[in-house]
Amino acid sequence: MTKFISTTDKLRAQSLNRTGLEHYERWEMESAITLFQEAARLDDTEPEYHLNLARAQVRVGDYELMLHALGNYLRVEQDKTLLNRFQALFSNALDEVETRLTTIMPQHGVGLEIIGAAIQMWVEYRVAIGKSYLDLGHPESWGAALDYTVRKVNFVEVSIEAAFIAAISFSTAR
Repeated sequence: MTKFISTTDKLRAQSLNRTGLEHYERWEMESAITLFQEAARLDDTEPEYHLNLARAQVRVGDYELMLHALGNYLRVEQDKTLLNRFQALFSNALDEVETRLTTIMPQHGVGLEIIGAAIQMWVEYRVAIGKSYLDLGHPESWGAALDYTVRKVNFVEVSIEAAFIAAISFSTAR
């Protein structure tokens, strides 16, 4: 049974979503979340509102609400490619990048906390890019870049030589 959504509610939801995107781009996440929530309440059949809500929630680190919003997104999205990409976030299996992170980083003496931060950054990125194309053709490059970036932002000393050796490890891992 399809729920009737008035033209007024559809237009209001579109306006709220546009304004929410403006706040999102300025990193005003609390107001963006409020606007996306209201847009999704007014028109819960529009996948974009749920996805934008998930994107904002992952940026503030609220993974439980991000997963809830993604669940609502998956309920209404019709694009099979996007459905497959976001459904993977609900699986227990690691993707190719996460597998490399959990295999290679411990071999280079990286602690579990930093590995977890790399996986968290990867999940956040996958959600935050929304419907933008995600090329996973080179998971070793993604893994090496995440390894280096997470070490640097967490003030873990890493020489250029060590980063190069780690990058080679990511590219040769199977």
